[in-house]
Amino acid sequence: MKKFWQNYLWNCIEQQISRWVSLNDKVGFDKLMATVNTYQDSDGLLKFFPRMNNGSLILTQTILEMLSEIGWHLPKDVEEKSLSALEDHVRGLLRNSDLNYLGLNQKQDVLLISFAVLSRYHRLDAHSFEGLYQQIKPRLSTMATAQWIDLLYILRNETKLLNRQDRQVQIENKIQSRLHVESRRITLSQDNTESGWLMMRSQSMV
Repeated sequence: MKKFWQNYLWNCIEQQISRWVSLNDKVGFDKLMATVNTYQDSDGLLKFFPRMNNGSLILTQTILEMLSEIGWHLPKDVEEKSLSALEDHVRGLLRNSDLNYLGLNQKQDVLLISFAVLSRYHRLDAHSFEGLYQQIKPRLSTMATAQWIDLLYILRNETKLLNRQDRQVQIENKIQSRLHVESRRITLSQDNTESGWLMMRSQSMV
């Protein structure tokens, strides 16, 4: 795997960051961060390449989430603008082409990702999240596993949410219901979702 990433040739910003994270190469990552401001649009969203006019909400979510996992950060000003863009998204103030092709449920799922990322950076607005939760509650049982994990992260992290522990147990049970243990192998059952790739997620990434 190390050799794969050392010889990796593709170079959009997500691929470059994935490479340095996978190699645990902070020097390479910091070198990229010296020019990362050229990858940010006027709304604060990150772009795949500097020459592009508009950034991507889903790309920005993915990068912030990935860096949170490893404990690395974008430069302070770039990170602040990116998080502000996600806050605009949950407030309904952000217009982005990522959302044009999505149906209502998919738009709600992307909104949930923004809330989960903001929670990672201690920027979640509980009142706004509760509004979304009530909207998605009727379809909780059929949501993708990735969305359940987003919910679980929020419920574990945001200690002031009402009925947090009860909801946390409910989501944990749902996730466990899709896990199948066979000897030394643990598999995850399909969740019948087809749009994971649109949000840079898939069954294999969960």
